[in-house]
Amino acid sequence: MMNIQRVVNNFILILGLSVTGALISSCKPSFQNKTELISYIQDADNGLVQSEQIGDIHADLVYRPKQLLQQNKNQRKDNGRDKIYFVLRLSANNKEVFRQLDFSKYSEIIQTFSFRMNELITLTSSGKSINPKGCYYQPTYGVGHANELLISFEKKNITNGNNWLIRVNEFGLGTGDLLFRFDSKEIQKIDKIKIDNSLN
Repeated sequence: MMNIQRVVNNFILILGLSVTGALISSCKPSFQNKTELISYIQDADNGLVQSEQIGDIHADLVYRPKQLLQQNKNQRKDNGRDKIYFVLRLSANNKEVFRQLDFSKYSEIIQTFSFRMNELITLTSSGKSINPKGCYYQPTYGVGHANELLISFEKKNITNGNNWLIRVNEFGLGTGDLLFRFDSKEIQKIDKIKIDNSLN
């Protein structure tokens, strides 16, 4: 009788461990390469890309994990570990929005987008707002589908809190303030995953 009870107890223990392991693994996505990671991020259901549509202008704010940052020999090995990155993409009719402006407006917007965006963007968490550590305009010279801005925030300055509100103040396109909401828990899941950057 004791042996039967021991077998039953062992079976229950093993079953419990298996279920727990399955639940843990299901909460943390895994990727074999950068292509799989990019596909996961671009799927709106995963909460890592947020969008706004104002008239013809489409705005996306996309989380950019450190695994997708391009490194070069002059960058420190720990580059990206202490920062959180996003990419702001602006388009109209699936083309760069800036190229569709008249020249005087274009010049003004480019100046702002290149040198002043760190003053116009905030991340708010648990009631505390911070500005980006840096904003980097990514010129695509009219051949891209959107104008892009790489935005970095220092992790140490972000107050603990699951809900992040990123605001991009109106800067001349007539969109008004753009608001993007992220769940930091989804970002932290991706942040802990290791992939081989040499694999596409």
